[in-house]
Amino acid sequence: MPAYKATFAVRGLLVASAFTLLAGGSAIAAEPKWSPEPYSFVVVDQNVRDTLLEFGRNNDIPVRLTDGVRGRIRGSISGLSPRDFLERVTKDHGLVWYFDGALLHISAASEVSTQVFAPVPPSPDRAMEKLQASNILDDKFSVRPAADGVSLAVTGPPAFRAAVIQATTTTINVVQKPLSVRVFRGGKANS
Repeated sequence: MPAYKATFAVRGLLVASAFTLLAGGSAIAAEPKWSPEPYSFVVVDQNVRDTLLEFGRNNDIPVRLTDGVRGRIRGSISGLSPRDFLERVTKDHGLVWYFDGALLHISAASEVSTQVFAPVPPSPDRAMEKLQASNILDDKFSVRPAADGVSLAVTGPPAFRAAVIQATTTTINVVQKPLSVRVFRGGKANS
């Protein structure tokens, strides 16, 4: 194997190793500030969308639902923490949730998919560092290097995929200090 191919293979192995280490790190998506009190909710026969929106209002968490969130809830759910209530309702109705630090996004599990994209700059290591620093990663979903060693593959609901792509493809324009110009008044030269 030529040296450049071996170097590329080693680089790919190092990138994959870095992703494995970073993905197992402690920086994950923020969690909502859950109330320590049990969350009880009595439902006679209610639309799951209305139940989840009411859950958000009761817990001071803005909720955004995709069109795929459908179904009805019957019966009561009591004695669970707010997080466990959310987990139960989403699991029972084939839904997934992702909290981006501001909004609780809830989608149908059928909306989870994989998207491959190129980060800017095209460095999987730097992209993963950005994701770790911004607490976007969620252990329920994955971000991994694509086969080409340059792109990333993100698997999750629409809000998670959008957050990962936005965080790794946008560049920050550095505003430079304005150039200052000094004007000196001079006199008229007599010749």
